[in-house]
Amino acid sequence: QNLNNKLNIAVIGTGGRGGGNLASVSSENIVALCDVNGRNLDAAGAKHANARRFQDFRKVFDVFFVHVCLHCGLSIPGEYFIPSHIRKWSSI
Repeated sequence: QNLNNKLNIAVIGTGGRGGGNLASVSSENIVALCDVNGRNLDAAGAKHANARRFQDFRKVFDVFFVHVCLHCGLSIPGEYFIPSHIRKWSSI
C-alpha cells in the first residue's frame, strides 16, 4: 500500500494490550512508539524499525503529525494531552 494511503500511528504503551493493538494496525505507518518500560519499547521497536522511540508520551506530539494515537494501559486521562494538539491540527 502506498504511504500516502496509510495512517500515521503513534502507540503509547507497547506491552500487553498495547502490543496486541500494535499488531492489529501494523500494516499502517507506525511513526512512534512510546513506553516507560524499556523492554516493551525494545520489543516493539524490533518489529517497527522505522518508528521513533520515546519514553515520554508528550514528546511524541512535538515531533510527528499523527492521524491516530493508540494509548493502551495508561491511567492518564486523554484530556491531559489531547486538546493542545487538536488545536495544533485544527487547520488541517
